[in-house]
Amino acid sequence: MHESFVEVSWEPEGDGTGRLSVVAVADDYSGLGSAWFDVDKVASFAQRLEAYPLPSIEAIALTGGLAGQELVGIRVAPVGVKGQIRVWVHLSTPQWEWPVTRPESVHDVRLEVLTTYGHLGRFASELGGAGWGKSLTARLNGEAMR
Repeated sequence: MHESFVEVSWEPEGDGTGRLSVVAVADDYSGLGSAWFDVDKVASFAQRLEAYPLPSIEAIALTGGLAGQELVGIRVAPVGVKGQIRVWVHLSTPQWEWPVTRPESVHDVRLEVLTTYGHLGRFASELGGAGWGKSLTARLNGEAMR
């Protein structure tokens, strides 16, 4: 069986912002991306992930980028009736205007990692430490319910 996970690293700048780097692996596919975020946005995302049950109408999202381009996107929502959680991850490299980036050279990855409330709760707790202004790494393990 293949491993699936989302690992998030937070490096604060000391001015209320920081760099969020994301590694996502789903079966044989993977990606790495990063973007700058306001610490309050990351802490709020982590807090909303602690809800039980998660809202079924709209995914809980954390997105960031540059000049209108989404470089990091994480969206979390329930799926099915067994308590399964889906985590959609979008990671992309920026497309610069100068020097001009060829559209073909932009890397773009979209993955889905299935997980459970238990794994999500641990991840939310680890990620919530971003509000304390410290560096951290939080890992969300995948688990597909059969």
